[in-house]
Amino acid sequence: MTPEELRKIDIFADADEKSLLKFPGAVRKRLFAAGDVICREGEGGTSAFYILEGTARVFIGQRVGGERPKRKQSLIARIGEAFGQKRVRRPTHNPDKLVPIDATVDLTYGKLAATLGPGDVFGEMSCLNLAPRSATVVAESDCEMIEILRNVYELLQRGKTFKARMDQQSR
Repeated sequence: MTPEELRKIDIFADADEKSLLKFPGAVRKRLFAAGDVICREGEGGTSAFYILEGTARVFIGQRVGGERPKRKQSLIARIGEAFGQKRVRRPTHNPDKLVPIDATVDLTYGKLAATLGPGDVFGEMSCLNLAPRSATVVAESDCEMIEILRNVYELLQRGKTFKARMDQQSR
């Protein structure tokens, strides 16, 4: 996207045009159809996304279809079960406890999914730290997003407008 196109988007209000010109191709508009997987939990990520239009579903610990992945039982656990050892149940979690993810929302135990909409950012920790994605994000409706590479995301973080928005959302 050109600096002129980016200026029309509120988070780029403070971005210096000269700086944006240094990084051609570091920001691009992406269109996703409903049902498209935008990123998967555990995969590497080098970009962040800003939603312009549409909604996306963010979730952890589930496959794209919505079902939870089955945990494989270890060899030791199978041997113990063969000798009559009972399975230990996992402790229940406090439903008020938040699960932080790489997005502008937090998830709660028992409800490990949320909806993102226009103005939301996700993928920023993977973008900045080259860490695996902490959640899977799927387009709920047709979406228009901006994909931002690390160098431009760092530039945005120095701007007052973007910093204020991210501070407000993280509270």
